[in-house]
Amino acid sequence: MEEIIKENETLKKEMVTMKEKMKKIELTLDICEKDKKKNNIIIKGLPIDTTDGNMLKSTMINFVNKEMAEEWKNNNVEVWKVGTWNIQSLKGKEVELAEEFEKTGLQIMGLTETKRKGNGNLTTSNGHLMLFSGVAETERAQAGVGIVIGV
Repeated sequence: MEEIIKENETLKKEMVTMKEKMKKIELTLDICEKDKKKNNIIIKGLPIDTTDGNMLKSTMINFVNKEMAEEWKNNNVEVWKVGTWNIQSLKGKEVELAEEFEKTGLQIMGLTETKRKGNGNLTTSNGHLMLFSGVAETERAQAGVGIVIGV
């Protein structure tokens, strides 16, 4: 009987320890969630092609005031259109890339699977800057990334 009582006491102590650890984990999780909200803002409900800076600005002000309990301090809002394209080999698609960049009205376009060797920069046919990075010159062309920046 004494063994059962000792075991029961041990289990009670372990349970208290586990509850304390669980509280610490919950507090840590709460802190992480608040930090996540503080550093990452996701705006929902705006059309994806929104170019109206005033609509975006008012939505941001409302979000910051409501969700983050902070007063909006920045009156300078600039809307940037950013996109990505898995181009699956840039070779021979430079003109198409320039046309798509213009057609979409983007200021920045990230490229994946460029399959270019080496790294460097070039100017597109419509005068935009493209930076790229790929495999070594001695390797078979594969993977690679790039970014087009409107000028």
